[in-house]
Amino acid sequence: MKERPILFSGPMVRALVEGRKTQTRRAMKPQPVHGAEYAAKGFEPPCALHLDFYGNPIGTHTCPYGAPGDRLWVRETWALVRGGAYQRSSGDYDDPSFFEGKVPDARPAGWGVTFQNEWPDLDGTGPWRPSIHMPRWASRLTLEVTEVRVQRLHDISSADACAEGCVEVGHGARANFQALWKTINGPDSWDANPWCWCISFKRVER
Repeated sequence: MKERPILFSGPMVRALVEGRKTQTRRAMKPQPVHGAEYAAKGFEPPCALHLDFYGNPIGTHTCPYGAPGDRLWVRETWALVRGGAYQRSSGDYDDPSFFEGKVPDARPAGWGVTFQNEWPDLDGTGPWRPSIHMPRWASRLTLEVTEVRVQRLHDISSADACAEGCVEVGHGARANFQALWKTINGPDSWDANPWCWCISFKRVER
């Protein structure tokens, strides 16, 4: 079993915490020339086969999110606070000069961790640290990979859109996922219809 970090936006962290999100899609890099298929056997670790126009494999690409049984730890916007772990306190927030701007190797004694997702009223006012700089010890969410697939973005079903954390309101979960994808990846990203890694997971206790 291997562990890897993975970034999630605020709304998707909330979906994870609420148990609504059990899948994530990430565009493959590089994109296959014509097609792709997931090779679960015969490769270590499993990978995607890049296909030519006739469906013949012309290369492989290893999934950067691991294989079933591996774990992903979630990075999100965070800050250190005076007090116990994983809570907001009425004491001092981590300020920009704390630890001379460096992320400590372990949680400092007397300090806890808080998350921007938990306190939307503090957005833009707290000394938040970017999710990319979250260390393993500060992460509160660990996911176990249960399935890996490759798929064109437009092939997502309504059921998979719900598993992505979207809800069946308005024009439906699939349309809501489309809007979410464009928000995260850019206005033209949906029309590009990229090949994606489709990762299914379950939440596990650390």
